[in-house]
Amino acid sequence: MNKRISRWVGLLWNGLWKEIIDVTWTLYKIMIPIIIVIKVIEEFGGIELLSNWLSPVMSLVGLPSEMGLVWATTLVTNMYAGLVVFMSLDADLTVAQVSILGTLLLLAHSLPVEVAVAKKAGVGIVATLVIRLGGGLLMGWILHHIYQSGDLLNTTAQTVWKHIPTSDPSYIAWALDQLQSLAMIFVVIAALMTLLRLLKLLGIEKLMAILLRASFVCAWYQPRSHQLDDCWHHTRCFFWWRFAY
Repeated sequence: MNKRISRWVGLLWNGLWKEIIDVTWTLYKIMIPIIIVIKVIEEFGGIELLSNWLSPVMSLVGLPSEMGLVWATTLVTNMYAGLVVFMSLDADLTVAQVSILGTLLLLAHSLPVEVAVAKKAGVGIVATLVIRLGGGLLMGWILHHIYQSGDLLNTTAQTVWKHIPTSDPSYIAWALDQLQSLAMIFVVIAALMTLLRLLKLLGIEKLMAILLRASFVCAWYQPRSHQLDDCWHHTRCFFWWRFAY
C-alpha cells in the first residue's frame, strides 16, 4: 500500500515543479516589464489622457463622462484599481448604469498585460483589442437600450462600501504590492497545474476528451429520430475504439 502511494506521489510530482517554474517564468517575462511601463505611464498622466478620450464614448452606453476615468484606469491597470477610482468619485448612478459599467470592466481590463499574453499565445494585438474594447462597448450599448426601452433597474444604486485612501503612496509600497500579486499568480498556476496533473493520472482528463469528441460526432447530425440513432451508433463505436486502443 505504501509503495503504491509512493508511486502515485512520484508520478504526480515528477517534473511538475519544472513545468510550474517554466510557465510562471514565461508569464513573468511578459508581465513584469509591462507593469513597470504602466506605472511610468500612470505617473506621467497617461490614464487621465485616456479618460479624456473615453469620456465622449461613455454617452453611447448611457454613462456620465466621469466614468471614462474609471474605465481608463481599469484598461491600463486592473479592475480593482478601477473600482477604487469609482468609489472615490462618489457618483450617483442607477442600478442599470452600474450594471453597464461592470460589464465594461469585466470585458476589457488590464489590456497591456492581457494583450501581451494573448500575443504570446498567437492572438493578434488588433484582434484582441477589437474583441475586448469593441465587445465591451457593444455589450454596454445593448444593455443600455434594453434597460432604457423597458425602464428597467432605474432605481439609484446603493453603495455598500466607501473607499478610504489609507494606503502608502510610496514606490516601495507599490513594489511590495506588485510582488504580492506576482506571488499570488505563482500560487494559482501551481495549484492549477497540480490539479491538471492529478486529473491526468486519474484518467479524468482522457475521459473528458472522449466525451467532448463524442459530442462533436453527435453535433454533425440533425435532431431527427433516425439520425439520432445513427449518432448514438457512431458514439458507441467511438467509445469502443478509444478504450480498445
